[in-house]
Amino acid sequence: MVLRWSSGFFNGLPRGSRTCEEIRAGMDIERQQYPSPADVIIARIRELIVSGALPPGHRLPPERELALKMGVQRRVVRKALSALAEEGIVSRQVGRGTFVGRAAFGPKDTILPDLVAPMELMEARLAIEPVIAAEAALRAKQPDLKRMRLCLRHGESASKFESFEEWDTALHRTIAEATHNVVFVMVIDLFTKVRANDEWDRLKRRTLTPEHRNLYRQHHRAIVNAIEQRDAKQATLSMRAHLKAVRDAMSEAVA
Repeated sequence: MVLRWSSGFFNGLPRGSRTCEEIRAGMDIERQQYPSPADVIIARIRELIVSGALPPGHRLPPERELALKMGVQRRVVRKALSALAEEGIVSRQVGRGTFVGRAAFGPKDTILPDLVAPMELMEARLAIEPVIAAEAALRAKQPDLKRMRLCLRHGESASKFESFEEWDTALHRTIAEATHNVVFVMVIDLFTKVRANDEWDRLKRRTLTPEHRNLYRQHHRAIVNAIEQRDAKQATLSMRAHLKAVRDAMSEAVA
């Protein structure tokens, strides 16, 4: 069945329009930092998928129609769809069209976040996130690196617990996104869901002293620097050192 599109599904790209990155950052950025038109299309399609407007298996309109609806050239749409296909977000079938892929949807909740202990979460993060950092060092593109730097800047200036945690979470997800592997992103999203439970919140508030906050900022800078330098080994070591410090601080708090 072909999904019927309303005129509001895709908006054009008028000059001076705000980008997804600006909205997310809550601030204006320089024009040269704007995502490309293809990046904006990718973000818009992801948004429609997450909102449920594009269910799995539904066929997208032809490239020509998408280009017309979004006010861009057809080659821009083709580039965006190719990038989404590489991640498994969409499936392109010769002679049939482009379909929303199953990989675009995370698994149904199989655990209750409140049942996961903070130390269990840290054990899992230590096993997985250093690998993600290494993959990001090998695969990150310039837009990914810009988003990491944006998260760093906001984390550096965050004075409140909630703000620091928000940008800490955003940085770790951005690193996962830089792998261009949707499974890694899904794993980080699961970690984030667990981090939202009450026990984690209480423990993190007790341990996030000014000294620890400054230490974690140093760790974040080291991780991003290693990724920018394409140093997968150092990215692994820096991420592991960061997560061990978080784990040790929490262990001391519950001892």
